[in-house]
Amino acid sequence: MTDLEQLLDVQAVDTRLDVLRQQRAKHPIAAEIAAIGAERDTAQGAVDVVEAERAELLRAQQRIDDEVSSFRSKKEAAEAKLYDGSVEAHKELLAVQEEIRSLGERQTALEDDELEVMEQVEEVTGRLDAARSVVQGHEDRITVLEAELAVALEAVDAEIVEVTTERDAVAEPVDDGLLGRYDTIRSALGGVGVARLSGGTCLGCGMTLSAVTVDQIKKLPDDAEPTCEECGRLLVR
Repeated sequence: MTDLEQLLDVQAVDTRLDVLRQQRAKHPIAAEIAAIGAERDTAQGAVDVVEAERAELLRAQQRIDDEVSSFRSKKEAAEAKLYDGSVEAHKELLAVQEEIRSLGERQTALEDDELEVMEQVEEVTGRLDAARSVVQGHEDRITVLEAELAVALEAVDAEIVEVTTERDAVAEPVDDGLLGRYDTIRSALGGVGVARLSGGTCLGCGMTLSAVTVDQIKKLPDDAEPTCEECGRLLVR
């Protein structure tokens, strides 16, 4: 077997390696993980929006609560003033009573507002929990798939190692210079660096060479390294 003929065996093994590497790079489980990851990211975006809405409501609730506390303190101070005997004039007593009434009304109104905001917080919290649940569902599915992918890739990697060892053994007899040339051509031409010439047709590109070219190739010495005039691949006569 000539070195060129041996290259056909190398090419066959390299093609198997290419298929395995393609399987590894574009494994269907990896594609599924990517798709679910995109859905997870979209769901997380919804969570972020609802979280921001809830945070704003909580800030509003805190502001109202602070105001309620302030009016409650003022009302308690006015009530203490009313009953501690420090106010004796009738007119001033009426003014304190009016202040207490006004403060009480304002406090009640604020407490109503706070109750409304609390209800809104409860509703938003429910939506937030649901949105987070969706994200967690995606995360859980991704975790399962990643474990499955790891097992699948481990099997592919083991086969790649096995076929690579086979490739080394098949390529070992081939002249280093010719092997390097083959590798260069293969890299440039979609993974196929050598092809058989069959009936005047290059099986690498499928083009039929001219009769003159075929005749010239046939007359070349056995150690020649002919190439296809159409695609540039090495040809095995």
